[in-house]
Amino acid sequence: MSAACDHGRVRAAVVLAVMLTAGHAHAEAEEGLCALPKAYPACRVNLLFDVGIRTKPIGKTPGEGSSPLSSTLELGFMINFAPATSIAISGGWSFDADYPAGLFRPRYRYWPHRYLALEASAGVLIKRGDELGVPGAGALFELAVTLSDIVGVTATLERWGDTTLAMFGVRFGFGALVGPAVLCSDLYDFRVGYDYGRYVMNIASMRPQARSASSRL
Repeated sequence: MSAACDHGRVRAAVVLAVMLTAGHAHAEAEEGLCALPKAYPACRVNLLFDVGIRTKPIGKTPGEGSSPLSSTLELGFMINFAPATSIAISGGWSFDADYPAGLFRPRYRYWPHRYLALEASAGVLIKRGDELGVPGAGALFELAVTLSDIVGVTATLERWGDTTLAMFGVRFGFGALVGPAVLCSDLYDFRVGYDYGRYVMNIASMRPQARSASSRL
């Protein structure tokens, strides 16, 4: 009887492992287009919609009435080439009291985790206002850490002629809207697989006991 029970437990453990893996299958399946950016193979193409808020602790500002705060709005898309590598293109606007600009930049992302990404980008700034002493174009360099574009932190350098601005901020993406729903869906997939695995394990562990009871009869 002991050997039969041990065999049943081993078989149930194998079934449980298979079902837990199946519980993740839906979440890991490749999607062609994702509103919530994730690493490959979960997504092949990611949509980008970013709103950033930044502060300028370093750098001079021309004129009176300037503000240390600025914001950005960007749209774009990202292609996942490998499980940990993505390339993106985005463009948009920088809303700044002293340096309002349009911007365009390519981005590179490295995904150490399915939802967590490290990003580096460099781009071009095109002056939108008529501020005196501000060149017509500038350069942008940025490092960021983002959680599936739900929320991220940024460190930015802007170069306008002889002026360099260093800014730190937070960035919110489209994932801030759809992210909670997607994360809950992934947790649900895992729970369904886990519960079904426990059910199968209980059924498998009961069979040797049933056979033993029938043999005694």
